[in-house]
Amino acid sequence: MKTVKFLLPLVAFLLAATLQAADVNPGGAPVFGQNLFGPDRAETQFSGFNPDYQIAVGDRIRINTWGALSFNDVLTVDAQGNIFIPEVGPVNVLGVRNQNLNQHIEDRVKQVYRENVGLYANLEASQPVQVYVSGFVEKPGLYGGLASDSILNYLNKAGGIDFKRGSLRDIRVMRQDQQTADIDLYDFLLHGKLPTTQLRDGDVIFVGPIQHVVQITGEVLRPFQFEFTDEPIPAVRALDYAHPTARATHVVVQRRTGVQSETEFHPLKDLNEVTLRPTDQVIVDADRTQGTILVRIEGEHIGTRHEVLPYGSRLSDVAARLNLSERSRGDAMRLYRRSVAERQREMINQSLDRLEQSVLSARSVSAEEARIRSTEADLLLKFIDRARDLEPTGQVVLSEGEDWNSIYLEEGDRIVIPPDNNTVMVHGEVYFPNTQIHRDRASLRAYVERAGGFTRNADRRNVIVMRLNGEIERTSMRFSSGGVRLNPGDEIFVLPRVDTKFLTLARDLSQIIYNIAISTKVVLDI
Repeated sequence: MKTVKFLLPLVAFLLAATLQAADVNPGGAPVFGQNLFGPDRAETQFSGFNPDYQIAVGDRIRINTWGALSFNDVLTVDAQGNIFIPEVGPVNVLGVRNQNLNQHIEDRVKQVYRENVGLYANLEASQPVQVYVSGFVEKPGLYGGLASDSILNYLNKAGGIDFKRGSLRDIRVMRQDQQTADIDLYDFLLHGKLPTTQLRDGDVIFVGPIQHVVQITGEVLRPFQFEFTDEPIPAVRALDYAHPTARATHVVVQRRTGVQSETEFHPLKDLNEVTLRPTDQVIVDADRTQGTILVRIEGEHIGTRHEVLPYGSRLSDVAARLNLSERSRGDAMRLYRRSVAERQREMINQSLDRLEQSVLSARSVSAEEARIRSTEADLLLKFIDRARDLEPTGQVVLSEGEDWNSIYLEEGDRIVIPPDNNTVMVHGEVYFPNTQIHRDRASLRAYVERAGGFTRNADRRNVIVMRLNGEIERTSMRFSSGGVRLNPGDEIFVLPRVDTKFLTLARDLSQIIYNIAISTKVVLDI
């Protein structure tokens, strides 16, 4: 009978393993609780005071006495559960709770020294144990630790739970074919409750198969795949796990039955009678029409810094409300948009990802070439890190003569009215980047010369002129003065030359540097 009980976890494990071909975990959103495990946590041990810990063979206890008996040493609990104190004799501490340890030993000492003896006892280290971790973990096996260590520590040693097949809600501690603990990690994740389990040599921590999974995404604070122990699953309880935001108004349930797909739509307030099934995918959404948008006004104007406009307003609607000053350049209005900035960042990161992959996958045919490539890779990877930290402006270029009535505004748009500006700024690969007074007939080269001229690293074929309204003109100054007429408020960007040692990546690097310059207004060198 004992053998049968001991094999129950193994049978459950093998039975669930036959389901691996079925996609138990629907995929998509991350698994709730998967960040509990990781290599940075694998060696963490619990060293705090556990009042319920019961003293075991092999534990080390520090004893300090003073007065009539002077003694200071660390004693190990022997095979009979005793520690031996000179002049007192053996003191049995096996099974004594940690919070009662000091009083228990003091009572025994006072049987010999009734007066003028003080005592302090402290559990210095609990017993080292060897514990089996099995079931649906990444690396089942035998792992060492302390009897007081958390179950999480041993699971980490085993590589964590296999989230495609393992359960966070069915974790059992087996001791000599008897189950001594049943742990649900959702109690820890949702309520901060984790039972303190005292382990012994030969204990088995068994992770059972994953049970019923529902994915919940959208307008929720916890967009994850959640595991449930029973079915059908009340939709209200599932949404409690995900915690909808204040914007949420309804849920969409996507369900597959056999070869067919079904979709259900439910208002959030009517979920009391709705149940979910395993593998359902729930999208919580905000089904409401946006009534107004907030637009920020900056720069040279007189009036409020924010405008609340009806949804669907156009740029011309804002222009009609502006109170411009004498110095305002209303014709050069700039529009900055969050969604454009996000798209610019996405495009830059994609380019940087491709560059990083090329750098890391480059091959060498000799040790000397490998050394050179290693140095080059270090420079490029630092460049990539700096580039990722830059913030795109999100500017929407408003060309001269643009029909502002055709440009719809979005929530969070930022409109900048530049002042009447009689300067030209010079950035990038010049010796003294500066701001100069505009001169009607001055050439592009003249502005560069007044900024100290090109540096040795300048790419004279790659000079950008950014107009006050954000328009871009790209020119070469290798054999000419530039051929671009400068207007008040323009900015000149001299881009860096890509070093010949990066010849295989020169085209990609030049394009990335150019894109960064026009998206962030920063000239970044390698």
